[in-house]
Amino acid sequence: MAALSLGSSFRLCVDIDSAAEPFRRLLQVAKVCEKCGIKIRNGRLCQTCGKYKRLGGVWHPLPPYGEVVYDDDGKPICHVCGMALDKLIEHTKRKHGLDSAAYRAEFGLMRKNARLTSPKYSDKMKDHVEDKPTWKRNFEAIHTGAKPCGRRNPHWSQQEINSRHDQQVEKSHKRWKRSSVKPAGDV
Repeated sequence: MAALSLGSSFRLCVDIDSAAEPFRRLLQVAKVCEKCGIKIRNGRLCQTCGKYKRLGGVWHPLPPYGEVVYDDDGKPICHVCGMALDKLIEHTKRKHGLDSAAYRAEFGLMRKNARLTSPKYSDKMKDHVEDKPTWKRNFEAIHTGAKPCGRRNPHWSQQEINSRHDQQVEKSHKRWKRSSVKPAGDV
């Protein structure tokens, strides 16, 4: 127990060990991940970096400004932490808080040909999209000059069309009546 005197009329007695306990907890929370620098509670790596390491990931040197560098598997390397991932922009959104435009601007990657996904992932998505019939029709429509067909066409019956028309007319009449009614004192 230690006594602390704060002026002539006030004396504070505090147990130093009990007072230091909240600060010890803060110091435990103030640990940071060795690889990415975010705050963690325990261990050396955050959850994302630990999973990346368990799956065989390797941290690469950070790429130079304005260049996209790929690892041996063709995965782009993150300019912030050095991880090589299939979908780099998804990683930067979740891990670093940078969307595609912010990441490209921050690291000088504003060229349109700066590919930020692995070729394996790009091919997978191309195959997925090409199997969709809407994509095929829209692709053909664009190249033949026809109207794309991906929009919704509700096919309302004549009764539904008339009902919707009547509702709109009724609303406009109510608005017109409200705007045309004058107070009794104005003549």
